[in-house]
Amino acid sequence: MSGEFIVRHLRCGHCGTELPVMGRYITFQCETCFRYWIITGSGLEPLQVFRSPAPGDSETETLLLPFWIIPIDSHLLRHGISQAREVLPGSELNYLLDRIESHDRYSIFVPAFQATNTFAYLKIGKLLTRKQPPFRLVRAEDPGRPVMCALHPEEAVQLMDFIFIATLPESIQESGDFLKDVHLNATSPPRLVELPFEIRGSALYSVVGGFEISSRLVELPHAEKNRSY
Repeated sequence: MSGEFIVRHLRCGHCGTELPVMGRYITFQCETCFRYWIITGSGLEPLQVFRSPAPGDSETETLLLPFWIIPIDSHLLRHGISQAREVLPGSELNYLLDRIESHDRYSIFVPAFQATNTFAYLKIGKLLTRKQPPFRLVRAEDPGRPVMCALHPEEAVQLMDFIFIATLPESIQESGDFLKDVHLNATSPPRLVELPFEIRGSALYSVVGGFEISSRLVELPHAEKNRSY
């Protein structure tokens, strides 16, 4: 029968433990074996989570927020941009090409947390993508650390063009002939990474990005709001 609902138990595919439900979040951590899982259209799939630790000497309370980080083919992007010589002025085109060339690896940062305002996805993703910050990664395996991810990786891929365009100067953004041909190509699947933000009153400071955002942009469960990492 079309439109039939399928009910599945949320159980760890490794040890069979029932997974804790966390509202609108789509990732789960098993409370027994500590493995991570993500719910998809076909069921639960194993998920590898990475984390960028905050500096060990930091005395400020830190919050970890999830991002899908998508590496793109910068050479293919440069080639596509270079074809726009008849559309963009030479100085703007060179600026854009130089900015991409200055990074050995170019990635798009797509926020994956629940936001009170969808503008947050564009704003925070834009700031980190423009910055292309270096950071250290460790594999997230410690117990009692669920990931507050509310965005599927497929949705992140659909958003990466918009986030990249948001990093461009306004004069370039106004060139519709150029933007209609901007399409990014991922070189590997999105990777879920938790990035550290220091809690500074009503603001969140990105440790790796060096910028502040309003804490009101981020919607977290009550328990997480009062949790220190």
